Amino acid sequence: MILNTIVTAFTAMYFMVGSEASPCKVSSRTIESPLTSGISSAVTSADISTATTSATYLLSTEESSVIVAESERTTETSMADEETTTVSITTTESTYTHAATITDRTTTTEAAIPTFISNAGFEDFAVSMAPWRKTNEGQTVASVVSDFSHDGQNSVRMTWAAPAASYIAQDIQSPVTAGVAYTMSAWVNLSPACFNAILMCTYGVRSTAKSETFPISGSMANQWIFISSTCTYTQDQIDAGSLVLQVGLTCVAGGYGYYDTVDFST
Repeated sequence: MILNTIVTAFTAMYFMVGSEASPCKVSSRTIESPLTSGISSAVTSADISTATTSATYLLSTEESSVIVAESERTTETSMADEETTTVSITTTESTYTHAATITDRTTTTEAAIPTFISNAGFEDFAVSMAPWRKTNEGQTVASVVSDFSHDGQNSVRMTWAAPAASYIAQDIQSPVTAGVAYTMSAWVNLSPACFNAILMCTYGVRSTAKSETFPISGSMANQWIFISSTCTYTQDQIDAGSLVLQVGLTCVAGGYGYYDTVDFST
């Protein structure tokens, strides 16, 4: 019994001596980590500085450019506690540039082409060749026909009762310019009893500015022939007024011919 008491007391003293050992030391460390993405941490204190964003816009009439430049954004967070952690985050956002080109569009309106003669193909009326008129009234007969033509449906047929040169004529409608060579032309078809085609521009009272004769041989009869020449008026002739385009044929009695697609232009 006494021995057991001694052993128990000795054991208790041993444990009391062991409990007087030094306490554990708390360590302190610093961690520095660069990050390129978001980090979630519990902090007790923080200092945050963020750079602002700037934008510049440039615009001109010829070229429109928009430049958006975002400054480098730096966020620095410092945290202090019993265990200190320092995190440095640097994010550089890319610069985006957009350029747009605006082209000035100029609309040009072409000047209207003057109309010097009308009903050039004799298509405007079924039976009338107006505003064309016929000369040498007593020697020829002229009429619009729809069964024979070079272009379109109609042409003018003229027949001769006696040998003569006979014309279809029209007043030139638009003003002409002195010294400018205008083209006058027509398609004609002649019977074997006809031997000349004529283009002529006149002014005043039966005064001729230009006349050109085209001999037609027998081998050219009964086929469409294109005739063309030029007409140049002087200022005195223009001032005299009554500018007229004429297309004629010379035939003997019993002859006939056709006119189609007459033109007077620059």
